[in-house]
Amino acid sequence: MHEVFIRKLSPIDFSAVSILITENAKHTLSGVYSYDQMQAFLSYYTLEAVQQKMISADFFCAMIGDEIVGVIGLEDDMVIGFYTKLDFLGKGVGKALLSYIENFAQHEGLGNIHLASSPISVSFYEKQGWLPVKKIYPTYCGVIFEELLMKKELTAI
Repeated sequence: MHEVFIRKLSPIDFSAVSILITENAKHTLSGVYSYDQMQAFLSYYTLEAVQQKMISADFFCAMIGDEIVGVIGLEDDMVIGFYTKLDFLGKGVGKALLSYIENFAQHEGLGNIHLASSPISVSFYEKQGWLPVKKIYPTYCGVIFEELLMKKELTAI
């Protein structure tokens, strides 16, 4: 596999990131989310919604060559918008992005960070040293989701 380079997300990336997220979600989440949840999720990541999210938080993308292969963000102490392009799942891109955002948060002075995991991603996060905190029930676009709030102490990095 080629080397992964991580850089700050740019406005010219918004369309590619919106597509990456929706393609990932359709493939990975359709088995655990209901039809209504999938529709709400997809509307939560339209191009316009992505633009709003990406300017209100610190977002980074993983690049291999000229291709965006993953994205991750940090809003306050919460990891958000963490997705990998389907062709690159299981190839270290997610680990590289998660490590990058953990280091970024630590350099920003945070002692710990959180994320809300869908049911299918919990084991990935646990392997990266994240600990479950509690089940949460956020509402996106009027639809309730069940997620697991997870936490990582950054002093251990």
